[in-house]
Formats: sequence, C-alpha cells, structure tokens
Amino acid sequence: MTNNKWWWLALIVAICVVVVLACSPGDGQQNIVISDTQTNGVEVSGTGEINVSPDKAIITVGVKTQKAEASDAQNSNSQGMNNVLNAVKSKGVDENTIKTVSYDVNPEYNEAYTKIASFSVTNVIMFETTDVSKAGEILQAAGDAGANTNFNISFGLQDEKTAYNNALKLAVEDAKGKAQTIVDAAGKGLGDMLSIQESYYSSTYSNKTMYDTESITSGSSVPVESGELTIVANVSAVYSVK
Repeated sequence: MTNNKWWWLALIVAICVVVVLACSPGDGQQNIVISDTQTNGVEVSGTGEINVSPDKAIITVGVKTQKAEASDAQNSNSQGMNNVLNAVKSKGVDENTIKTVSYDVNPEYNEAYTKIASFSVTNVIMFETTDVSKAGEILQAAGDAGANTNFNISFGLQDEKTAYNNALKLAVEDAKGKAQTIVDAAGKGLGDMLSIQESYYSSTYSNKTMYDTESITSGSSVPVESGELTIVANVSAVYSVK
C-alpha cells in the first residue's frame, strides 16, 4: 500500500512539471501582461482648408502633322514645334520650364484598313508661366504659331508647401476644438495631447480646362479664369481627459 502511495505521488509531480513546461513561453513567443491601469483619452480628427489664388499657370499644347512618309511628317512636326516654342518664349515663358510630355509616330491606314496610307506625328509640350493673367494670351500665341492639339491650362502654386502648412495648422486647431467640445459635454477637462498623426492632404488645381482646336485657331482671344486653389490637410489626435 505504501508503494502505491509513492507511485501516485510521483505521477502527480510529473504531471505538474509537464503542465508548467507547456505553459512556459518558448522562442518567438511573448508574455502577455495585463495592466490594471487605463489611460482616459478622447480621439478626434481635424481638417484644415484654405483657398488661395494661384500664382502660376501650367500650359500644355501640341503639334500634330500627317504626311505620306514618316520622315516628312517628323520634319514638318519639328518645324511646327519650333515655331510654337519661339512664340511662347516671346511671351515671356522661361525655357527651363518647357518639357516634352509625349512624342508619338503612328501609321494611318486606309478606309479598308488594308495598308498604311500615311503617318502622323504628335508632339506635346508643357510649360509654366508665373504671369497668370497672360495664360490665355500665351495659349493663343501657341495656336497662332501652329499648335493644333492638346490645349489645356491648369493653375498651381509656386510654394505649395507653405500653403499646406497653414492648412495643417488649421487642422490641428480643429482637432483640439473638437476634443474640447467633447470633454465639455461630458463634464470633464481636456488634458495634454497624447499623440497626433497627419492623415493625408490634397490640393485642387482649379479650373483645369481643355480647349478644342477650333476655339484656339479661330483668331479670337482665349477666355481664361484662374479661380482659386483649395488646399486641404487632415490630422487625427488623441488627448487625455482630466
């Protein structure tokens, strides 16, 4: 009988050891600690939005030519684009802002689509001017010089970062105001900011307008309204509650 007691005691000890080992964290595992303390906080979002007048215009124009031979179409296009470049530069466009957006050579087929009838070349450029009031005049000059496709104007800011930072400040103020309203309604006090995160921002280039070839090459002036730009900033923040 005594031997049976010792045997059962040894078995119980062995089982306890196995259970302890099984519950111990191994490599790659983490101990989970549950704290009995909690941080009272309120999470809010804030938005800041400002409207500003643009101080630069971004203009796009293109020259499209079509000839029986690809080389002739390219030569004609090159001559036409040189005329356009000279025209816009004569209106004060900085040569350093001019860049090629696309240059395409494409075959044009006959009506039966059985053979190549000719080749078309399309060269599109983009440039900027800080004289926003002259955007329409510059576009018209490009059309008069031979530009005949891809006419459009959009407006932007030379220093968008400063404008965005101003919107960001408004977003932070908006978040704090919301937090204050919430704790006031709950009969509490607003504590320190615990965290804040920039969510995203957007800028709207106002009145990005495309013009058809007829309106540019008709000889009449091009109406352009720059409007305003809308800059938006968003943040999320957490404040402690007293």
